Amino acid sequence: MSSDKAVHQPNPGLGAPGTTREHHEHHELGFLRKYIFSTDHKVIGLQFMFTGLVMLGLGGALAMAIRWQLAWPWTDVPVIGDLLFPATGGAMSPEFYTMLFTMHGTIMIFFVIIPMLTGAFGNFLIPLMIGAPDMAFPKLNMLSYWTFVLSCILVLASFTKGRILALSSGFLWASLISACRCLLFIGVSLPSQRRSTLSVR
Repeated sequence: MSSDKAVHQPNPGLGAPGTTREHHEHHELGFLRKYIFSTDHKVIGLQFMFTGLVMLGLGGALAMAIRWQLAWPWTDVPVIGDLLFPATGGAMSPEFYTMLFTMHGTIMIFFVIIPMLTGAFGNFLIPLMIGAPDMAFPKLNMLSYWTFVLSCILVLASFTKGRILALSSGFLWASLISACRCLLFIGVSLPSQRRSTLSVR
């Protein structure tokens, strides 16, 4: 009789028949931990997506400014021309156009396309597709997003120091480096050399 009772007795740690586990109290995460500094791959994927969309809007605005300069060169840029170009009466300067073209390409490639594909879709979909509960290193995954945010801040700050960052690197560097006279004229120095070491023939 005692053996029958032992057989029909529920296993320790299990609830009523039909349940798999007892209810355990979980600590509710705060807003910052859940949505800002999250280690959940879905939240990080959404963070990458929305930040990439913001940078997409900025890159699109730079593209429109490039088209304005090409369509109506040396004319006042509407709305923001007097604020950005007071020295030229609201018209875009050639130096700023060079910086604009470079920054547009940099933002669209490195801050929109790559983060949207790998950061947003990769983070959100790949764990779901392979049946994993999360990425392999959730904290490192969170750190990757905040490194991306820091890089966005730095590239936007380069507009204030355009001669150092935006003009001295990027898609137009090959054309700028072809003539030392041009480099000396706009005040750009080579990364491995000082301006004083450049010789003009």
